[in-house]
Amino acid sequence: VAGGHLNTATEQGATVGGGFENRASGRYAMILGGVSNTVSGYCSFAAGRQVRITSDTDYTFAFGAFFSTSTPHAVVFYDSLSEIKVGIQDTAPTNILTVKQNSVTDPVADAWTIHSSKEYKRDIHELTPEEYRQALEQVVSVPVVKFHYKGEDAKEKIGLIAEEAPKEILAEGNNKAISLNEYISLLHAALKAQQQELEALKAELKEVNAQSSELTDVLQTMLAKQNDSESGNRKRAIDR
Repeated sequence: VAGGHLNTATEQGATVGGGFENRASGRYAMILGGVSNTVSGYCSFAAGRQVRITSDTDYTFAFGAFFSTSTPHAVVFYDSLSEIKVGIQDTAPTNILTVKQNSVTDPVADAWTIHSSKEYKRDIHELTPEEYRQALEQVVSVPVVKFHYKGEDAKEKIGLIAEEAPKEILAEGNNKAISLNEYISLLHAALKAQQQELEALKAELKEVNAQSSELTDVLQTMLAKQNDSESGNRKRAIDR
């Protein structure tokens, strides 16, 4: 125990840097500081306020406030009272995770998923027919361009220009970036609108074909009657 008040480090290699009422009870566990943190896992680390790493939760790094974790080999940032914002190469992150590199290209990740269950949402309603139509108009009106990022010689890319894109698909808090989730949803809406137009055209074509078939039947009937009449006239002329 390096400092602080009422801190304890009871296992082999356990360390508490400072703070108040912190307890490191796992082997080689460490609490940097803060208030009322507990680490029982092997080679685990915690800091913040009332962060608890349970026993058998080994090699876990936890930071934040008022939470407990029992997931080994994990890095956990959590605050039960406020949203955590993580910045990488960014001292003022505005989103859950903000990553900035020396270039404007996206960071590489194995996967990125977004919670979409209705249990996370409220005020749910489907787009109106007019909104579907507007989505199609927006997609059609936005040019798709090829480009290179400034200062890069990588292969030519294809995409949109944020300043020319609909405001609905701009990233929250950053009008120079596009939210891919919103963009995909807009494309989905445009596709549905286009399909609705296609179905309407197919219905109109079916009706036109039906009317054409009726006209053909009427014309054939009229021609048949005309042929019968002409045949009758010729027969009467021969008889005379």
